[in-house]
Amino acid sequence: KQDDAAAQALLLQALKDQYEGLRTFTLGKLDMKKSTVKTAAEKAIADLAKADPKSTVRAKAIDLLGSYANATYADIFKTGIRDSSYAVAGASLESLAEVNNDAAVEAVKQLSAQPAKGQLLGAITSVAAKNGLEEAFPTIAATFGSMPLTQTKFEMLQPLAMLISKMKSPEK
Repeated sequence: KQDDAAAQALLLQALKDQYEGLRTFTLGKLDMKKSTVKTAAEKAIADLAKADPKSTVRAKAIDLLGSYANATYADIFKTGIRDSSYAVAGASLESLAEVNNDAAVEAVKQLSAQPAKGQLLGAITSVAAKNGLEEAFPTIAATFGSMPLTQTKFEMLQPLAMLISKMKSPEK
């Protein structure tokens, strides 16, 4: 029903609601496979990604904004990488990798020297694995080794294995 103009208007109104839970819920329910929904919601999503006061909303909006693969949003992603929220920084790094892989690689080189958790750690590992960034391996491996046995650790196994398979220096 998201093709319907009235339904789209309701969704766009919900994205402007004062309650952050409704904004996050609505972002999660947008059917981005439908071009009419994607086009209608683009400005509202960009606004949330830039300026929403809640990091959970910004992270979800940045995730969705990355699906547009539009280089004009690169500045939003670069700003988001420096956010204090690991979710926002991780979503920003993943989205930046979609529009400007070279900038994402540079960001990973800087971020791998700092502590990371959650979505940011997953994004660093993913970008490092995709690009074979050996210099990120020590930090990723140390963090992985110190993690308890959780879902996050299992989710890191594939990109970590991919990074290891691309490494050329066996001594690392």
